[in-house]
Amino acid sequence: TRCADVTGVQTCALPISFPLFHWVPDAYQGGMLPVSLLLASLSKVASFIFFFVLLHTVFGNLNEYWSPIMMTLGVLSVIYGNVVALKQSNLRRLIGYSTIGHVGFIIVSLSLASGNGVGEAWLYTVVYAIMSFALFGILISLSSHNYDIHSFVDLKGLYQSSPLHAWLILIVIFSMAGIPPLLGFHAKLLILQELIISDYLAVAIILVIASLIAAYYYLKVIWFVFFEGSNHTLKIRQSVSDFIPILA
Repeated sequence: TRCADVTGVQTCALPISFPLFHWVPDAYQGGMLPVSLLLASLSKVASFIFFFVLLHTVFGNLNEYWSPIMMTLGVLSVIYGNVVALKQSNLRRLIGYSTIGHVGFIIVSLSLASGNGVGEAWLYTVVYAIMSFALFGILISLSSHNYDIHSFVDLKGLYQSSPLHAWLILIVIFSMAGIPPLLGFHAKLLILQELIISDYLAVAIILVIASLIAAYYYLKVIWFVFFEGSNHTLKIRQSVSDFIPILA
């Protein structure tokens, strides 16, 4: 019976982790921006609630069995998502693969099966949902001015066209990369601290290396926004109404 229960946990965990996450970049790239926004934000919160109830309520007494499984899936998700994101030239696909890495952080924290681990997973989920909502909100705002962004090339000249959009992207991207003192940094730091306290130093080191890889491709986005010139001279007239999708 216990083997069957553990198998059930593993089967339920697979769709949100390595290796069955290929649908995420495709969904982000092919879907309309509002749909991608919902996938990137609200779906993460819903997934966290589902797995919290599943693992810590239904299978709470089996944590010694499912914890190593979840830890392994989480680490593989972090590595896979961030390494594959390095090769992406499409911004939405990059966000999709980086999502795999972020969800890996959440799975690792949940696998600790401690009160602190669950609390830190919840914080990371909320912070990442907010960051995703803000980033896609910015893209929606730009698209309303016929400034559609698909690849890195489309980011060229954005600072000249709309400094406010550019600075907002910088803040969100820096938070996703875990650069202090933004929220993303604190969310990552708390999980890393809990891993070290729980004697998972090797896992913490892997997550730090993966975060450095992520910082590289996130900074690449910032480079195109601020330092790459563009041939087009489109100027975006900025008003408060443009940022309702971001602030709503």
